[in-house]
Amino acid sequence: SGLLVSYLGEEKGDCPLLGGIAYSPAYDIDRAFGRAREPYNTHVTRSLLQDYILPNRTLFECLENLQDCLDAKNLDELHHEIYEIAGFESYSAFDAACNPMHVIDEIRVPLLIINALDDPVCVGENVIENQHHIQQLPAGILVKTRRGSHCTFYEGWRGGSWAHRIMGDYLSALSGAARRN
Repeated sequence: SGLLVSYLGEEKGDCPLLGGIAYSPAYDIDRAFGRAREPYNTHVTRSLLQDYILPNRTLFECLENLQDCLDAKNLDELHHEIYEIAGFESYSAFDAACNPMHVIDEIRVPLLIINALDDPVCVGENVIENQHHIQQLPAGILVKTRRGSHCTFYEGWRGGSWAHRIMGDYLSALSGAARRN
């Protein structure tokens, strides 16, 4: 979600996309991951290390801060050390290029953002702290729910996601509006 929001903001009015969807975004990535709740914080950190960094360790051995990444105990520590793996010389350069909050106010295409206030990874404080940005967008829609966790938003006995239905309807509406124009 962060990369998409950054792209939409960087492109401003020249964006070739009809719109976008940010699904359980973190918002200000410089602050957001320090708020992630346990046990999800530790679990997601371990998963990222085991699934992405360790299998590619030989590619990253030339990086000065690889060991700092491997020693990260939580998402905030990992996020603040990942800059070299992401191709940046410093955390500040990484943040300047990748933090969507630096360019969110420049978005000119429709943007649907879906968040749950009980999200243990991208917590409700992130949403509340940044919702004024969405309210100022020309075509920003924030769907903010009390429950939904991180990227789930299940309903019914079989646990289907209503968020996927809304996203599909939203993209269909964008496509239909583009065909009419």
